[in-house]
Amino acid sequence: MIRGIYTSGLGMIRETKRLDVVSNNLANASTTGFKTEGTVQGNFKKQLDDIVVAGNKIDVANYTPDIVRSYTNYTQGSLRSTGNLTDLAISNDNYAFFTVEDKDGNELYTRDGNFTIDKDRFLVTTDGYRVLGEEGYINLADDNFAVGIDGKIFNDTGVSLGQVKMTSFTNPETLDKLGNNFLAATETSEKRPFEGEIEQGYLEMSNVNTVTEMVNMINISRAYEANQKVLQVQDEMLGKATTEVGRI
Repeated sequence: MIRGIYTSGLGMIRETKRLDVVSNNLANASTTGFKTEGTVQGNFKKQLDDIVVAGNKIDVANYTPDIVRSYTNYTQGSLRSTGNLTDLAISNDNYAFFTVEDKDGNELYTRDGNFTIDKDRFLVTTDGYRVLGEEGYINLADDNFAVGIDGKIFNDTGVSLGQVKMTSFTNPETLDKLGNNFLAATETSEKRPFEGEIEQGYLEMSNVNTVTEMVNMINISRAYEANQKVLQVQDEMLGKATTEVGRI
């Protein structure tokens, strides 16, 4: 019976974690370049055994089972035309990213190409991070410029203004998510040549399917309620066992 209570309790924890992921997806459904997250269930039996087997000496009060793991779906989102010269989108390479530099000089990566030009005429993100080119920062001294599908930038007289630095990975699952659509490479991240194209005047939308996420939310709520009811029944049975059986 105790094992059944743990099973239901862990089931509720699992559904809570899944709900957090779905809620985050829905909250970012309109965020440029956002990549939806999914969940996979870990080894439920092992997590349960870790708790009930005394020999493992788990601190149950502070134990959070890793029964649900999240992953990122890097499939390309749809492209929306904006007509803005500073808006850029990546196509035909799911694992490619724009390369930017944060305020501390760290190299970060993003699919959000909603760029602007700062007071010094540098191409920057909405957070003020400078977009990197192959030879440093990208300065757009001319108002009229064109970005080719290979990232090369020219003004209207054909003078080169640099080239957008693109970074692609063979294993994007190793990237750290930092928030605000930024990623950072880890020691195991492996780079490869850029295989896609850059589309000027477009933005990549999120790849969140709101209908799918709403269905997931309903299923999660039902699963949580089912585990909750089972837990209540087992708690009542345990209560009777300790009181009525005790009197006998």
